[in-house]
Amino acid sequence: MRVLAYIACFFFLASSSSAEYASTEILVIPWGNGPNQLKISPEAYETGNTLADSSDDVTFPGDGPDFCFVDRNENLYFTSYGFSQFKGFDPTGRLIFDYSKDEPAHNDELFRACPIKVYIDSLCHIYILSGPNVDFVTMIDTTGHLLSRLHPYGENSGVFISNIYFNSNDAISFRLRDGTYHTYSGGLFSTGGDMSWRALDRLYYFAFSNDPATYKVEKLKDPDINGNVTVLLQKTYSSNGADIWYSEFLGVDCQMYLHLFIQQADPMRRRIVIFDSNLNQVDEVVLDQSINMFNRTMTPFMRPSDGNIYEFRCLDDGLHVIRWSRE
Repeated sequence: MRVLAYIACFFFLASSSSAEYASTEILVIPWGNGPNQLKISPEAYETGNTLADSSDDVTFPGDGPDFCFVDRNENLYFTSYGFSQFKGFDPTGRLIFDYSKDEPAHNDELFRACPIKVYIDSLCHIYILSGPNVDFVTMIDTTGHLLSRLHPYGENSGVFISNIYFNSNDAISFRLRDGTYHTYSGGLFSTGGDMSWRALDRLYYFAFSNDPATYKVEKLKDPDINGNVTVLLQKTYSSNGADIWYSEFLGVDCQMYLHLFIQQADPMRRRIVIFDSNLNQVDEVVLDQSINMFNRTMTPFMRPSDGNIYEFRCLDDGLHVIRWSRE
């Protein structure tokens, strides 16, 4: 919910050519059950009520990696909800750890059931949100030792955590099932927070699309316990006739650039739109289509420490990791 006064503008802006970014494929992780591999399964196909009519048939992506976090050392941490898999790799693709369920290094203190989202802070502490219906975030080190279980109401509160959102300066916002937000920073919880990103200037930023034709970017402040914020500035941009199917805000980097991932419906064009702190669109990175037999895609990751963008192309032979760097 956005409350109080705001300044709104509407822009029609031609896309830039992403000339400021260069791409490098840094590694390929093969599909499979081996130590240096990631699990994936074929897409599922369900026929409708009538075999002769395919209009009501449904195709589902196969299980596989859902999320990846890239730390400041360019280690990569992958989670898969469907396989209860959590694996870490170094930049060469060598396995650092495998804490997946049913693996020898796993124990239920690390995460319950299925990992959903992970965050790695500047000290290489790992924060794991798992599910379903878990009332804590686990903090561990890279050797798998439990450091803490985090919840603003205390351990065993019984109030489940809906999601966690990342911020600058090692801060994490918790959204709870009771509708409240709390922020964890410096070992302490404070009341208030939001799904937007608290940046280095202590203001909050967010970008999103709530209809197929436009996307918006906002500068915010003072989120309360219910996530209500003061909107300082908001700008709206046209998608220029290309319907938006999905969008996700990737965050704000250390140079105060904002990154919004957009997937368009027709054609299936994937791009990252970049804004400055005054909410002006300044660049975009156009990503290749990730067509594969598994019908699987992954959202890119933006590393705040340098603004590098990591693209995860699910192809038939494995997961190709592409680094986009500002030149």
